[in-house]
Formats: sequence, C-alpha cells, structure tokens
Amino acid sequence: MVEKTLEISLLYDFYGELLTQRQNSILKYYYEDNYTLGEIAEETGISRQAVHDAVHKAERSLHSYEEKLGFLRRFRQREADIGKAQAAIDQIMADHSENKDILDKLISVREILSSLEE
Repeated sequence: MVEKTLEISLLYDFYGELLTQRQNSILKYYYEDNYTLGEIAEETGISRQAVHDAVHKAERSLHSYEEKLGFLRRFRQREADIGKAQAAIDQIMADHSENKDILDKLISVREILSSLEE
C-alpha cells in the first residue's frame, strides 16, 4: 500500500493539474490529507461509493497520462543516472585522492549533479 501511495503521489505531482477539479480535490483528501472514503463523502456531499469510484477513475487517469507522456519514468531514469554519475565521481575521487586539481573539478561536477536532483 505504501508503494501505491508513493506512486500515486508522484503521478499526482506531475499530472494533478490535468485532473478535473472534483478528481483533484478527492485525491488530495484521500492521499494528502489521509481522509477515509466516508470522511470525503461527508466533506463533498456525495456517496461513499461515488468517492470510491472517483478515486479509482482519477488513479486511472493519472496512469493514462503517464503512459502517454512518461514524465515520471523519465524523472526516475534521471534520478538513477545521477546516482550512477555520483558513484563514478566517488570512485574517481578515491582513485585520485592525491590530485587536488581533479578533486576540485569533481566537486564542481558533484555540485551540478546535486542541483539537478532538486
């Protein structure tokens, strides 16, 4: 369940603005505010079943946007590539720890990679 919540939260970050206002608010209640389906139903004035259906429809929409646009996939790939580059920098720094010029340049590259992670 934690993985699904994380996945939907990331998809929501990328594509939440593409959802309808109703879907957007229901997902916010459900995933960000941790409301139960019953609490969302009370808050929005619709049935618990309608909330359930809206949550699942919104989730399907988010997955559909990801299939078509791939922003989350590219984000994850970029994060993995940055991690690999940082590991390579660490290895080079260990292999050339006596060379201050190389270390200074690698520190600069590491700072650039860190800024890309933000």
